[in-house]
Amino acid sequence: MRALNRTTWGTDGLAALAYAVDVRTVVRHLGQISIAIAGLMLVPAVFAAVAGESTMAAASLGVSVLLGSGGTAASRLRASPTVRSHEALAIITIAFAIAAGAALLPLLAARVPFWDALFEAVSAVTSTGLSTVANIEARSDSYKFTRAWAQWMGGLGFAILGIALATSSTVADRHLASGQAQSDNLVSNTRAHMHKILSIYAGLTFAGWITMMAVGMDAFPALLHALTAISTAGFSPYAESIGAVEPRAAWIVLAVLMICGAISFTVYGRAWRQGWRYLREDSHLQFLFLAIIVLSTALFLTSHVNSAGRALGWQDAAMLAISAQTTTGLFTVSPSELDPASKLVLIGSMLIGGDAGSTAGGMKIVRFLILMRVIQLVVARTAIPSHALSVRRLGPHRLEDQDAVNGLAVAVLYVLLPLVGWLPFLFYGHPPLDAFFDVVSAVTTTGLSAGVATTELEAPLKALFCTLMLAGRVEIVAAIVVLRPRTWAGHPRSMD
Repeated sequence: MRALNRTTWGTDGLAALAYAVDVRTVVRHLGQISIAIAGLMLVPAVFAAVAGESTMAAASLGVSVLLGSGGTAASRLRASPTVRSHEALAIITIAFAIAAGAALLPLLAARVPFWDALFEAVSAVTSTGLSTVANIEARSDSYKFTRAWAQWMGGLGFAILGIALATSSTVADRHLASGQAQSDNLVSNTRAHMHKILSIYAGLTFAGWITMMAVGMDAFPALLHALTAISTAGFSPYAESIGAVEPRAAWIVLAVLMICGAISFTVYGRAWRQGWRYLREDSHLQFLFLAIIVLSTALFLTSHVNSAGRALGWQDAAMLAISAQTTTGLFTVSPSELDPASKLVLIGSMLIGGDAGSTAGGMKIVRFLILMRVIQLVVARTAIPSHALSVRRLGPHRLEDQDAVNGLAVAVLYVLLPLVGWLPFLFYGHPPLDAFFDVVSAVTTTGLSAGVATTELEAPLKALFCTLMLAGRVEIVAAIVVLRPRTWAGHPRSMD
């Protein structure tokens, strides 16, 4: 028994008990996802064809045919009907890489330099919104639509497949799907939620588009902004982002869309079943609105106290707060114009991000609340007897040890990764605070920029940005799982 305990608790023992991913299972489900991406890529192909952009139409169509045929062959592989946790994470990570490759070819067809096209493609499918393409207004409508559609596509994919990422927290599981979001049931879970999420996602996009046109915005820019706002992405057809949007009433619509995208899509279904009063009782939703109010006030005050940057009006402060907290990246005033204190406030907001099960990035509200609860419990235990039993709860849910460990791990990773990613920018001589701001923006898939992510950025740093955006979109742990050799070179599991 002692030997067994040493084997179970030791690192080597855990490795001995662990299974490697079943490559056939991963490839089969990636094939199914590739078919879905192929179908979605037909939309920009049709748009480009109608617009007379034959090169971009051919590129999008070629990607669709390639992914469709390859996906069909891969989906026919015989594989296990269940998907284990590390396999689910591997599928999600590689799926986003495939989607980035799918978006890359049409952007290259638009004669965008390779590194800028790669940066744009990764930024699009990860719903980030950072861009190194200059003079965006001069680009064709097909180009603008393709990258906005890639963001919408990436947001949809994350909303559906991101359910598996939530299994790192049992509290997150219960919040998302009443404890049903287990990675062993990824396939059935995804199918069960896909149609609901697609209906909500498309419905909110269409409603936002129609409403922006109703308040006087032109149809095409309204469509592009609706696609990028609900996906909490950030691409705008204007260099000044939504600061160039007229009329100002459209700002309100965009603010609502950004918030809607940062709310877990399972919340809408529950509100429909249980009544809309449920929205007032959801603690994560309450925190989201409270954070926006606090951040808006902080930005207004810091921008007026500090003369080193631009003083923000309440409207600009509120729009920046909504954009940062929802990790959207649309702005009325560029962060590059802000003082250092305001930039630091935005960094903290981006790191927290939106709700689990939404299209927003960051460590997620649920994990931040777990972190705060753990800190509160550590402090409280200093004043109670060591033998006393303390029940740990987060809202209506019991806070398990696994929740605390995983919450702390993700929080540490969301601080550690930007710090590591920041060092090369210092080596190249970029302004420290602005570089750290853009690195955090990439990791949290926000898209706000302090001016470092530009066309002139060095190619190695563009490649680093792409890595940070992909790692941040799959919530870091999934990227580590994919890069870990033992994930692929361990004991093969038997068919379930």
